[in-house]
Amino acid sequence: GWILGYREAVSAHRSEVESVLNTIGEKYGFVQSWSMGSTPSNVIAYYAASYKIFKTLGDKYGGLEYYKRFFKIVKRMGSVNDDSSIITALGQAANNTIEVLEMFKKWGFTGVSSIEEIAVFMEKARKTVEDLSILLQPFKLIAQILVSMALEAYNKGYYSRALLYANGAVTIAANAPILCLITYGLAAFLIARLAYRRMVKPKPVKPELLFCPYCGARLPRGALYCPYCGQRVQY
Repeated sequence: GWILGYREAVSAHRSEVESVLNTIGEKYGFVQSWSMGSTPSNVIAYYAASYKIFKTLGDKYGGLEYYKRFFKIVKRMGSVNDDSSIITALGQAANNTIEVLEMFKKWGFTGVSSIEEIAVFMEKARKTVEDLSILLQPFKLIAQILVSMALEAYNKGYYSRALLYANGAVTIAANAPILCLITYGLAAFLIARLAYRRMVKPKPVKPELLFCPYCGARLPRGALYCPYCGQRVQY
């Protein structure tokens, strides 16, 4: 912009961005909600935050050369479908994935981890579920399904989703004993209640007479004698 003679325009744009950034602070995690198919009402704030993130990384790790390395890594990865994979690529381009990841967490990004961390956690989840007793069904099976879903998501490049499934599997595995106690206890209670109901037969209800069997007159509710013929109708 400076070279092409747009110095004033670039300067004005930069001033506008800096002004917006002053109102935002240093928490840029809200850009995670920005999808390609939608335009937020305060789109300038999203642009400003994105600009600040990429400018900070570029200034710190080598400018255009840094982003050349980043795009080469993205191409090599094949699929970059979520924030964790993008941050991992940015970290690898900087030769310091941990530092870059911590920067994003400081900026307020949530649910992000490096691909390497996710892979380690998934292996931990798989081992944890595998070690569960067969007696802890059906929760062992549920945890195994979640591990399979995590692996499938990881292989497709949905790393944050893979981490979510793996976390779910670990949570279920950790609570499987108490969940089984609750489930089996509830099942035993329902079975006992059903058995009791079958054993205890309700007393037969005597049908209420609506008409006198002697004269055919309609009887008042609960009448023992017919008010018309005087005959006793209930005993």
